[in-house]
Amino acid sequence: MDTLRGLPEAVEAPDEFASSIEARDDALACLAASPGVGPPDLCWLQKSAKGAWSSTAAQPRGFYHFVLGRDTSGPAAVAAYFAEVTSLVEPMSFMQGLWYSSETKIERGFYCCFDPITRLDLRSELCIPGGVLCGALDAEGGVHEVTPELWRNCALASFLRSELYDPELTMHSEVLHRSPQVLSMRGEQAFLQSVIDMYAEGTLPQSIYHLTEDSGCGCNAEHMDLVLFTIFHYFGRQWRWQEALTFFNMLTKVHTAAAVYAASSQRELGSFEDSFNTLTMAVQRPQAMEQPSLLVALGMECLYGGQVQAAVNLARQAIQLAYTLRPAWLLLARCYIRMGELKQALVVLNLVPCPPHLLEDCQDILFTVAPPHQSITKPSLAYCGDPERGFAKRLAADAACTSGPILPGAVMVNREPLDMSVWPDVGPSRAPRAVLSSAYGLLQEIVSSTGWDGFLELRSRVFVMHAEAAQAVAVDPAAALEVGQIGSLPASSEGTTSHSGPAQVSPFQASGVQQQQQQQHPIDVFANATAAAAAAAQDSSAPSSMGPAAPVQAADQQGQQQGQQLQVQRQEAQAGLSADSGVIDLGSILSISDKEKGPSSSKPSTIQGSPSLWNAVFSRDTRPAVGASGAPRAVPTPSARPMGEGHEPVQTTRTSGEDRSTSTPGPMCESTEPSATGPGGQAPSAAPANGPQGTGDSHPSQGCTHGSLRASRSFSLQPLLKSVDSDREAVIFGCEDGLAQQGRVKRLCVRWLDELIIALWHDLQAYIEWKAQDSELLRLTGKSLAELTLELPGDVLPHSPAGNRSGAEVPQSLPNLPPGEWLQRGLLAERLCHDADALLAYRCCIKAGGFNLMALTAIMRLAAHCGEAVEAVRCCHAVLSWHCEQLPPPQSQQQPYKARPVPCPAVIPCCLRHLVARMGIDAVRTMVAVEVDTSAKVSGSRSATIKATFEKLLS
Repeated sequence: MDTLRGLPEAVEAPDEFASSIEARDDALACLAASPGVGPPDLCWLQKSAKGAWSSTAAQPRGFYHFVLGRDTSGPAAVAAYFAEVTSLVEPMSFMQGLWYSSETKIERGFYCCFDPITRLDLRSELCIPGGVLCGALDAEGGVHEVTPELWRNCALASFLRSELYDPELTMHSEVLHRSPQVLSMRGEQAFLQSVIDMYAEGTLPQSIYHLTEDSGCGCNAEHMDLVLFTIFHYFGRQWRWQEALTFFNMLTKVHTAAAVYAASSQRELGSFEDSFNTLTMAVQRPQAMEQPSLLVALGMECLYGGQVQAAVNLARQAIQLAYTLRPAWLLLARCYIRMGELKQALVVLNLVPCPPHLLEDCQDILFTVAPPHQSITKPSLAYCGDPERGFAKRLAADAACTSGPILPGAVMVNREPLDMSVWPDVGPSRAPRAVLSSAYGLLQEIVSSTGWDGFLELRSRVFVMHAEAAQAVAVDPAAALEVGQIGSLPASSEGTTSHSGPAQVSPFQASGVQQQQQQQHPIDVFANATAAAAAAAQDSSAPSSMGPAAPVQAADQQGQQQGQQLQVQRQEAQAGLSADSGVIDLGSILSISDKEKGPSSSKPSTIQGSPSLWNAVFSRDTRPAVGASGAPRAVPTPSARPMGEGHEPVQTTRTSGEDRSTSTPGPMCESTEPSATGPGGQAPSAAPANGPQGTGDSHPSQGCTHGSLRASRSFSLQPLLKSVDSDREAVIFGCEDGLAQQGRVKRLCVRWLDELIIALWHDLQAYIEWKAQDSELLRLTGKSLAELTLELPGDVLPHSPAGNRSGAEVPQSLPNLPPGEWLQRGLLAERLCHDADALLAYRCCIKAGGFNLMALTAIMRLAAHCGEAVEAVRCCHAVLSWHCEQLPPPQSQQQPYKARPVPCPAVIPCCLRHLVARMGIDAVRTMVAVEVDTSAKVSGSRSATIKATFEKLLS
């Protein structure tokens, strides 16, 4: 037969022979100019069958599939894969054997592996009866000799792709196969040594930008080196922190920035003082202060240790080295939140580089537009070669079963807390949401300090609101350009222009001059408007007819004075840094010590995203422009707009029968929502169970309310619009603006931050409605709805009994929420850092609807983190039992399949290793043995397989 056991393949059309290789050749030009780790490996095979009654062979056909995670360290590794594929050819049936030979023969094959460092595609051709011929193809079609360095690069690229391309991204491709093989001890040592050699030679530090699609470098110091963070995450997923520390200590000798990961490993081992000392010693080395990742990492340590001003200095120094680094801006925002300067923190969040381009489908990483394949083979003898694919598909199916509208925060924020997922948060499908998760947590901290109404008042003093857009006056040429670009766009273009474009609302719309000025250059628009106002003021004798001329002239003079003062302050700040190359002295940075504690980490979460809802937040062309060398030329420019302009609350609707959820923006709440401020000015994220207080309309798209509205009326002068460049200079050099203290200087809000504020409002509003319902039930019965639901008759597999605080009976009118509603509540509570509420909601989801893989994995994560070891083990057993049920039945000619361990999804060993790190291996083995013996009757014939798999995982 022409099928391979367990490996579905795409069959090329007869008239499109080798079309997949030709499409990869055409894609090399795009790959050479695009940063990233490249597409998965391509394995193309030529097969033919010889007739039994004829001496001629049938016409050869082309078959291909994509591969992730295979060893590509040399020609022997590729030849071994060809030998494995040849052994997987399925035998023919008796009737097929009467006409064809006993087996379809593989006559030829190509294995293509892309090297993202040299931008060459390594081609290995299968030679019959064995061996391979190798060559490297460039974007122009030239063939190069394959060197050991090229094989080393391909081995690294294969490792990065297998770790970064998570199953949620690749599960929809039927011909992409993830290799379950794990590096052997000898293979791991050889791989790590090759990484050290590449850093010692200078290959990786100079070529790291070729591998990184996100020009902002993630959201913390560890994300700034894609290769080292992936290796760090590889060790962390196996809880091998001591081995990670040993490796990074060796690497620090040749690459100083590796001290960031050595310190992180020490922090995971509980050696917090050693972590600080490691970074301090690394920064004192020559040229170390030119490493932004070291500055950001040391700044975070200073922030956790209470040295807030030292952290501010380090963050500013990192921004001066490279203002496109997102972790440095996020660190600076955290520092301002700790110092209580919330207005400045919101300004800094507006300056954070926008999230990277979102990849939602496997086609986005293939970079190829191959002709449609004729069919896909269907092997008759399948085996569990990729446990992650079925696991990811079931997670997506459970996420699609949610009832009611999907909250925007569930789409924009990752499901797991930052850097707590099985897969790295720097991958192409997780990095955008990881950035939004970090900013989402900072917004929660601001709201928890001010309350929601206080946050709206703060926001109205920082950003230009919709009602103020028509009167905004620019204070510098860059702001004038922003105003002019806004005015040159029609109002109907809102939501349709590029994400990298300017704001999409017109400040001249209210004055009726937009239609006359649409065809003019933005600078001319602003100049003409100012000149017309000044001419009108000079010609008119009545003071009341002067209009905005006097404020405009005053603003021009004030803007010139501010520009001169800012230039002087910037020169003074630069002169005061250091006598040599503007480097801050380490002793002066660390001499300032505060007594405050480190910030509390927020733990956002998400469900699978929706393409159309994401496109409502970002347009598709957010990837930075690249040059011929593949390096980004510029950071993507975020689109900005006045707060509340052209925006309605977002609602997601789903069409039945779709595998992946789709959504359309539209109004979510038509009625007037109550104020989301709890008693005593508390934020809704920390609101008590008795529900919200107040009835004012506090929707963020409608501006501020109550005190903030009265405060905004106190400013009779026009708001002065400040540019992003001016804000950036003032923040970097610490220059304070006098007009900013009066509340007049404002700026446009970037779109992604505006949408994130809207998402936070929806989350807080939904959580308050939930707690208001529980407050009423607590008054009547002494228990919440989740506790009452868990006490209903029926068995729940991963259920821990809730505490009985009252003997009251369950009311007859108890709301009967569907499982999808409980799942959404669990995701919502976990996003808002209410782990106890999230755990109860996930249990109710399983209680109401039975098996739910997403709820089970969430309980595993929360229970392991909270020390609920018994419940975590019970969930691991439930997930493994489901996984074993998906396996094919054993073949009679083989050893009984149920007696052998099977590959399982990575979330199970990750949870077990977490429990072992907390409780010890013996305690976990005892709990697993009890659970397996207790559930042997339920598991049936699979109990031996489950037991063997657990034994292998805990060996």
